[in-house]
Amino acid sequence: MDNSCFYYGANTADGVHSGIFEPEKIEKILVVKGGSPELKDKIFIELSEELVQKSIQNEMLFSFENCCGIYCAEEKILIADEKILKEKQIEKAEKFIDLNELFSETIPQELLHIYEKEYDKKIKEYIETSRKVLDMYINYPIEVKEITAPSIVFEGDGFYIRAFPLDHTKTCVGYTLEELDRPGEFNPEKAELLNVPVGPLWGKLQKGQPVVSSDGKTVFPEDVMGKKRSGRKFSFVTDTLYKTSIAKEVYGSDLLVCEAMFENDLIDQAKEKKHMTAREAALIARDSNSLRMYMIHYSPRYNDKELEKLLFQAREIYPGAELSKDRMCIDIPYVD
Repeated sequence: MDNSCFYYGANTADGVHSGIFEPEKIEKILVVKGGSPELKDKIFIELSEELVQKSIQNEMLFSFENCCGIYCAEEKILIADEKILKEKQIEKAEKFIDLNELFSETIPQELLHIYEKEYDKKIKEYIETSRKVLDMYINYPIEVKEITAPSIVFEGDGFYIRAFPLDHTKTCVGYTLEELDRPGEFNPEKAELLNVPVGPLWGKLQKGQPVVSSDGKTVFPEDVMGKKRSGRKFSFVTDTLYKTSIAKEVYGSDLLVCEAMFENDLIDQAKEKKHMTAREAALIARDSNSLRMYMIHYSPRYNDKELEKLLFQAREIYPGAELSKDRMCIDIPYVD
């Protein structure tokens, strides 16, 4: 970008006009440091709205990657990344905003775990390179964990996540998230018949703890609880050649999200690129006895209307197949 002049949006009664002004004619400078380009753009707009005391749209500011200018109350104001400014300009700045410092105070610094297949190490290398090249500030620790597949890679409160190998041109794994069995339903009538008074003792029984009734007898959870109820299972499979073994890995899924890159006429291309067709995704859903299957990761050759062809081919084998799309929320209800 040429530092000799900056575009600006003149907010006047006649509308927005574009023009240029030279750096030495700038009356006010606001300096922004750190943050991603997207975050800087957002800050540029928010600062500009604050200055003009009204809401403005992106098109009303001529914003570049590192700066934007506005004309407000006959003042030429520059909001810029410190990287493009000279030292004298920074010294004269009216306001200095360190986005790294600002957001490190407002965002919880929780540990982020990222899992990659053992001996691959490309994810860790990518993160470290990106942070260095983009001067990216991250105010929370990142821990990259190497995993083997198949294996359980994470265990949480009442659930676990398991990884299993896929077959693609690059290292890929599929995942299942499976909940443990839930306790059966509590039967208050049985508890009353066994002389367990209403109150904390009922809660202990529901948590699997034995209690002593009002007549001194021990009452066990199985005396008042129904049969255990199954948890839910979610499986995610993408970037892989079709393999019959995948159905075994995701067997019994309440929800299977599976790639469906191509229509069946392009099965040779799918094999060459190590992807699946919609029919192959449906075969996995059928053979795994999954309750629902949403397809994902389609070839960009298909527009929204043409995706119906993939859906039709999948439903010939698995009638419950559906198309997914970005930002879709899918509820997974309990079966019992």
